[in-house]
Amino acid sequence: MRKKLIKEEINKILLMMNYDSSKSLTEQTTPYGVCGGNNNVSNPIVEITKFVNASTQKPPFIGVEFNFKIFFGSTVSATDVYASTLNQLKEQIKDKIKKVEGLAENQWDLDKLNNFRLTKVVGSASNYYNQALQPTVDNNGNPLDVNQDPYSSLPFTGRSYDNNFSFAEQRLGSFTNFLNTMSVESSVDNANITTVITDTGGCTDETRNISTYPNPGQYLEVVGMTNVVKKLPVAEKSCVSNLQIIVGYFDSPTNVNGIEMPKNNKGHKCNHAIFDIFLNKKKIGTSNMNNDEGLGGIFLKTFEDGQRPFKGYIQNTDIGTDGANQKYTPPTSVGGTVYTQISVPKQILDGLETAGSDILLSMKATPNQYFDDTPNLGKTVHGDAPTVCIYTNEDDGSKRIIYLSNNPFGSIGKTNRISKDEDVNLTYFNPCKTL
Repeated sequence: MRKKLIKEEINKILLMMNYDSSKSLTEQTTPYGVCGGNNNVSNPIVEITKFVNASTQKPPFIGVEFNFKIFFGSTVSATDVYASTLNQLKEQIKDKIKKVEGLAENQWDLDKLNNFRLTKVVGSASNYYNQALQPTVDNNGNPLDVNQDPYSSLPFTGRSYDNNFSFAEQRLGSFTNFLNTMSVESSVDNANITTVITDTGGCTDETRNISTYPNPGQYLEVVGMTNVVKKLPVAEKSCVSNLQIIVGYFDSPTNVNGIEMPKNNKGHKCNHAIFDIFLNKKKIGTSNMNNDEGLGGIFLKTFEDGQRPFKGYIQNTDIGTDGANQKYTPPTSVGGTVYTQISVPKQILDGLETAGSDILLSMKATPNQYFDDTPNLGKTVHGDAPTVCIYTNEDDGSKRIIYLSNNPFGSIGKTNRISKDEDVNLTYFNPCKTL
């Protein structure tokens, strides 16, 4: 009994000879990989490092340089963490704007942070996945000599290690995917990207010993820049509110929503006349102006020598009919009235530059309406311009007509057919003017 007590005393003395005063005796005698902590994962850390008032530039914006450090708990949604990070950034920008003379808070659209340019990215995982794993950096992110104990005996290959490393590697991709779902442009082309495994004592962030390993290992650190765009004045936005487009062919004057659409100058029996419609090269809908040839079936013709029939004039009823923001009115006879009403989607309206500049309305043949066994018609589409009306629905129920074709069904170019890949400009218009 006495020998046992003497041995314990000797061991304590030997331990005290190597004692690190910065750590408790218990910490220095706890084996590596013993995980008994009960920790909460930290909230994201967001810091604005530079704030540039660029309100005099065109288009006006504020430049913001930032640092993010985003932490991931084992039961926390990454999407929620990213949303919390962006909300923190917006609040900090708002506070900065308030302190800058000459900047009005309500003039800047914080919901439209755009053009994220990432310059430095570190994706990290803790050194635990089913077991303690070999880290690549210490708890402060510094390079680590893994040839020393206890690291030299820890796994640095195999399924667990590879899966853990993939978590760290994929964090950048999940962040940029989140930005895309928020319709925020992001660029990482010139970013310095690093993937590390952080020493957390061979434990998860929630169970690590925070006295020895104060920093969590599951994180994404991002350094970059973004822009805050100035809101369009209300007067400019009102010019395009509820913007509507009618595109079609009319065999007689036709009233559409209280607007008298004029009769076209000549007939139209083409079944290769389906066009995507664009405003400033942004697609807003599709106008199917095909006729009723063959009643939606196959209209048979023969070659000049009369030897065999071939498929021709196929009515493509699956393209350009009713949609989320458009209404299709089909023809009831060959060469009859056919038109589409398009309500311009809000995301297109928000992006239109209306101050002092005209908007381009154009069209291009819709893909997948061509047939290889139809001579010539498979390579070209109908080339006569449709009748077009551009208007807005006003608050009092009236229509403000901005544009109406002066010469409906005018020919485009030198021939009555155009290439299926050709862009056709229909008109430029100022949305703030009234016909």
